[in-house]
Order: sequence, then C-alpha cells, then structure tokens
Amino acid sequence: MKTLTITISDETSEKLADHAAENGKSAEEWAAWMLEDAYDDDWLNDLSEEDRAGLAQALAEADRGEGIPHEEVVAEMRRKFGW
Repeated sequence: MKTLTITISDETSEKLADHAAENGKSAEEWAAWMLEDAYDDDWLNDLSEEDRAGLAQALAEADRGEGIPHEEVVAEMRRKFGW
C-alpha cells in the first residue's frame, strides 16, 4: 500500500468530509475508496449483453460526433433544474 499526498480546495475538502461522514468513513478512507473505485473496471463484467450493446452503440455514436457536448448538457440541466 502507498501513501499519496494531494492538495484540494477547502470546498472540495468539505464535500469530501460530508460524503465520508454520510458513509461512516473518514475523509482519507473515502478518498482512497473513490480512487480505487474509479480505476476498478470489474463493473464492465457485471453488465448484461443488452447493456453492453447499448454502451457500444453509444460509444459509436459519440465517435461519429452524434452526441451532445457536455457543456450543452450541463447548461440545459442548469436551465431546467436550477443547478
């Protein structure tokens, strides 16, 4: 096991501490779990064939430029939901 030291904003630190507390963990434990989970690709093995096909279709559409840019999605969500 390795130790990693990072610098994050006060706002991010507060959010991290809040999420950790909600899950009964320390901020350090929660951050480690999030990083490990982010690099865990085992979830792909748990997808149904239908879900894998849908994901492959979505990736192909994105490769063809048929998707909606992230910025547009965020702007629409802010308009609709006041984010």
